[in-house]
Parts: sequence; structure tokens; C-alpha cells
Amino acid sequence: MTVFGSAVPDAGGASDLDVAVATTGPLDRLALVGDLADLTRSDDVDLLVLDGATPTARFAGLVSALPLHEAAPGLFARTQMAAALEFYETAWLRDLDLQRMATS
Repeated sequence: MTVFGSAVPDAGGASDLDVAVATTGPLDRLALVGDLADLTRSDDVDLLVLDGATPTARFAGLVSALPLHEAAPGLFARTQMAAALEFYETAWLRDLDLQRMATS
């Protein structure tokens, strides 16, 4: 579980709370968002489920993030490195999509 986005550089000036989670089983997203809203006393909580997320989303939720919890020692660092590698290895595909959209 990480926090990322505008809350990382300046928690006091954050527009919302972006939280990323990875799961090993079923996840009740609404209940988790509700629990996070109760804990933070804010309705501006956005949840990113890392499982199946795009490389860009995984990069945002892990690479520029602060870990809140990791299930095992070193898991966050390994997952963070894998997300960065996937993001950079697929950059050419995102560039190709942008080129195709610009010529359409």
C-alpha cells in the first residue's frame, strides 16, 4: 500500500489522497475507500488497484510513492523496480500511440 500524487510532496496542500494497493485475493474496493475516508476524515480518496493496472498507472502508484505497508521485507522495492522497468520498456509503445493519434 502506498500514497502517491499530490500528497507526497506536500500533504497539507494535497488536493486529494491517492492510495495504491496490490492484492493477493478479492478486494472490496468500496469498503476500502470508505475505511480510508473514515481514517483520513476526507471524501477525496482515490484508490488505484495495482493488479492489472497499466504501466503508467503502476509507475505513478509505485515509483514516486511513499510506502505505507509492505507484506514482506523488500517487496516494495522489488515491485517499485519492476514497475519502473515496465514503464521504460513500454515507452516506445506510448510514443507510437501518440504519433498515430497526431496523424489521424
